Amino acid sequence: MPKNTRAITLLELIIAITLLGVIVIGFSSIELFSRSQTLSADRKAQVQNEAAYVLEHMTKEISRVVGSIINPAVVIISDTSPLATTFLILNIDTNNDGIADSGPWNGYSYFDETNTSPNLRNRITYCPPLSNVLCQQAALNTNTQDISNKITNFIVNYDNIETDGDPIDNYLEIELTARWDPALPSSLDNPEITMRTRIKMPSVSTH
Repeated sequence: MPKNTRAITLLELIIAITLLGVIVIGFSSIELFSRSQTLSADRKAQVQNEAAYVLEHMTKEISRVVGSIINPAVVIISDTSPLATTFLILNIDTNNDGIADSGPWNGYSYFDETNTSPNLRNRITYCPPLSNVLCQQAALNTNTQDISNKITNFIVNYDNIETDGDPIDNYLEIELTARWDPALPSSLDNPEITMRTRIKMPSVSTH
């Protein structure tokens, strides 16, 4: 007696192929989502590390400055020229006598996204001690060190000894925002992070 054979119909074949396609697309979507999440997390970690490095660098330098009522430890300059928007000029104690000096100076420059030079936009640079030259005049100096090129916002508040003569109130508050690609809006693939810190400046003289 002949065996019963069941042929695969065209409809069954189409259904099988469709189900296989759904499974493949599902696995591909999971892999793509996983990669996207990993990439975003990795970028966010790098941006966070960069922002933390900037604040750590500034904390190390600013906590060593010396100032007085007459000669503040930090001078903040908001510049509307094409070069930059914010300068932090730091008065360092070169001879370590605990008394504010009149120079040399070192400091930081922040260039925002409106800067006329694309190579300077969203940068924070550090200039080493300079003799009789303000930091902004050496903004493009070859000795200037780039700290970060991912900063989209930089805010400084300075409560200094000049206000009430109380050295205890001598501190600097810094808030900055770093973004993976400053030229593009913040998104899941272009993460940004805002960090802030307060830097005490205990080395203050009353001279």
